Amino acid sequence: MANLIERIKTLEANIQNQQQKLQVRLSRIDSLKALPEPDEEVIKSEMARALSVSQKIESLQTEYNALLSDSEKEKARLRAYYGRQIDSLQNESSVQNKEQRHRELLRLYAKRLQFAPHLQRVHFDPQRLPPPTEDSLGMVLRDDYLVLSLAEIDSQLQAVESTESTIRKQQKLAAKAELFLDDVNEGLFFGPQDQLAGINAQGRTGNTDYTATGPGITTSELNNRIITINRLYDDLVTSGQASSDNPLQQQKVERYLKLLNEVKEYLLLYRQFITEKLGQ
Repeated sequence: MANLIERIKTLEANIQNQQQKLQVRLSRIDSLKALPEPDEEVIKSEMARALSVSQKIESLQTEYNALLSDSEKEKARLRAYYGRQIDSLQNESSVQNKEQRHRELLRLYAKRLQFAPHLQRVHFDPQRLPPPTEDSLGMVLRDDYLVLSLAEIDSQLQAVESTESTIRKQQKLAAKAELFLDDVNEGLFFGPQDQLAGINAQGRTGNTDYTATGPGITTSELNNRIITINRLYDDLVTSGQASSDNPLQQQKVERYLKLLNEVKEYLLLYRQFITEKLGQ
């Protein structure tokens, strides 16, 4: 799984590199066209080079999307597998040693967290939502767009809350198992400290802004946070799972949790905005 993530990150870097090259080509074409006497042959040559770069980007993007899809499918399969293992152990009445049960549950929760889903970019943009209209077809199309957007936001919230729930459960177990954590902390993302306490003290609404025109954050800004979360999560996986006595790794975890909660707050505001518009 880690190798797959590395391949995805490498492709992502290659795509960004090619996009920069394409931008240079396009800027040169604009400069050539702006000359007093543009050389059409030179411009055509540059356009051909730009097209070649564009086609390479398209090819890399196709490969990237395929790998990302494979990664998410494999993570979903592994999440389900470890989820069944956790349920089975929790329902197992024959386990007499509580410390042994805690130790195994910690390991399973840590494994399940390794395969948390990537958050997807949000497509709904409150600023581009057309106003209500008297036209019946226009209203149907507007409502359909809102319903689809609500489903997208709910799916995102489900992914965020599932990851958050798993973290909470692991931390609760870790707190109970402090006496033997030294034997089991290898492979753990999260130590026994309740790192969510300060974050969740704000409640579900937090300090985010909500105005009559929509959530106080643009879709682009929200997606930038989602990209950061995904990259930070990949870094946690590929750099080795955090042990509870690793301050640097725990700082990454705390940042991940803080961003996760922040995105959750904004998704809730987006959901509120959509449901209010559906009621109009």
